[in-house]
Order: sequence, then C-alpha cells, then structure tokens
Amino acid sequence: MPSKTDSNHSKTQALRVEGTLNTAPEKVSDPKFLQSDFFDPRDLVQVKYEMLRRVFAENASVTDATASMESRGRRTIRPRRISTRGDRGVGAQEASG
Repeated sequence: MPSKTDSNHSKTQALRVEGTLNTAPEKVSDPKFLQSDFFDPRDLVQVKYEMLRRVFAENASVTDATASMESRGRRTIRPRRISTRGDRGVGAQEASG
C-alpha cells in the first residue's frame, strides 16, 4: 500500500502535468482547506471552485470569496464570464489570463 507521502507526491505530479497545481498553497488560509483532507490547497481548480461556490451559493462578494483563497498571486475571479462559459473558466487557462 502506498504511503501518504507517495500519494501526495503522485497528486502533486498529476496536478503539475494538468497545469492545475497551485504554486502557492501556503497562501490559502480558508479553514476548509486547513481542517479537512478533502480540500487540497494545491489543487487550483478546487480552490477556484470554492471561491465561485461562495459567490453563487452564499452570495459572498468576490472580494470576500477571494480573501482567504489567494492562488498563483492572482486573486481575481470573473463570475459573470464563468457563468456563461461553464467550467472552462475555472481551470489553468483562466488562471493564466
């Protein structure tokens, strides 16, 4: 059985290959990402999804939603653009501009 360290390395490699590795996971300070094994601050798509979920499901402002989810040095999300493009707006292409 692979160790947790091996599993973490494998996931990091997979995220890197897919272009969805958050290069600054230590900047994610949201409690969900700090207190749960499910939420992974290295997973850029998961971080961006949680920001969007807060805006749409909890009616949080974009500023509030991004405050604890800084990723890749960029704290912007575009809810209007993403709502018309679907999940294509959440991944690496959106993060790179």
